[in-house]
Amino acid sequence: MSEKMKNGKIFIVDDDKLSIEILKISLEKYDFEINSFINPIEAYKAITSDERFNCECLILDLNMPQLDGFQFIQKLKREYPKKVIPIIISSANQDINSIKKALDLGAYDYFTKPLSRDELEVMLPKKVKNAVVFYRTQQELIVQNEKMSKDLNLANQFILKIFPHNKIKNHDFYLKYIPYNEIGGDFIDLIETKDGFIIIIADISGHGVSAALLAYFLKFEFQKYFSNNDDLLKFIYHLNSEFINIFEDSFFSTVFIASYNRRERRLIYVNAGHPPPIVCVNERPVFLKSTGTFVGMIEYPIYKISEIVVGNSCPLICYTDGMYEFWLEGRNEIFGFNRFYKLLHCIYFKLKKEKRLNLNNFVEYCFSSLKFYSKGNYNDDLLMFMIEL
Repeated sequence: MSEKMKNGKIFIVDDDKLSIEILKISLEKYDFEINSFINPIEAYKAITSDERFNCECLILDLNMPQLDGFQFIQKLKREYPKKVIPIIISSANQDINSIKKALDLGAYDYFTKPLSRDELEVMLPKKVKNAVVFYRTQQELIVQNEKMSKDLNLANQFILKIFPHNKIKNHDFYLKYIPYNEIGGDFIDLIETKDGFIIIIADISGHGVSAALLAYFLKFEFQKYFSNNDDLLKFIYHLNSEFINIFEDSFFSTVFIASYNRRERRLIYVNAGHPPPIVCVNERPVFLKSTGTFVGMIEYPIYKISEIVVGNSCPLICYTDGMYEFWLEGRNEIFGFNRFYKLLHCIYFKLKKEKRLNLNNFVEYCFSSLKFYSKGNYNDDLLMFMIEL
């Protein structure tokens, strides 16, 4: 790589040849590699279609035929938003409106022509050098962000693998999960038992890699404990102790855990601060409300075990609070739990009337409805799970 290449590739776009020559004389002694264009359309094509040019700073006139400087910036920003090229305006326009408009459109800096000797010998080269440093820093960040995004996507695929996929005998289920970022902290798991299953759903504080690692920690603890135990209450106290001892006060989690006995149609559960799952008793919905604080919040919490006998053909509906804690588009209010429950109620009877009621349709219809109300602008991970009891 030549020394000129190291100092930066500069494009000068101006329909006045004399202005170009003055700028070139000012910059060439600082070993910048310079490409100049009288025709702005040719310059635009070179920047956007030929990677060999690799423009690191653009010095742009405003008053040009065919494509003026304002149009040039707008076109570049609109058609190639990822080309983060610092643009320095060099123009005879000295009015404040032109300067403001150029800077508002995204120009890096602004000089008025004719440039003084001090500007040509000191200020302009310094500004161009700073612009090149800015450009190269942005390119490094883009590469790092792309790598991080790929890593997070890979991590998210791994987290999805820990969600339940194996069938449970006599119990169909369906789940859908959309993380807030590339990777999230909602978690659900199932263990099949002789007469039914044990289920856990949790919403870990925060987002990203740390929350995802905690989700994996929860799965490990859940699978390890219930491989030779069946006491829900002891498990929730054990989990709270682990959070306090390992993570101190850095993380906490809502947790709902339940054991279902198919022969007795009995659901035993502990709810530690989680949004209430819903079951049906005598054709009426019952909310399995929280009976204790979040796991990891305090050292000596009090949890309570509850039980309920459910009806025939009754699903258990579990979800996290991202399903209703989002802002309504155009309104300064949260969607909220009451609206969410009414939505579930309407979807249930709509699908039942249309004879399309099943787990898949219900969950998918719910997600599509929430997307309509939120316009896709969610504030949290989204998780919904249904299983036939």
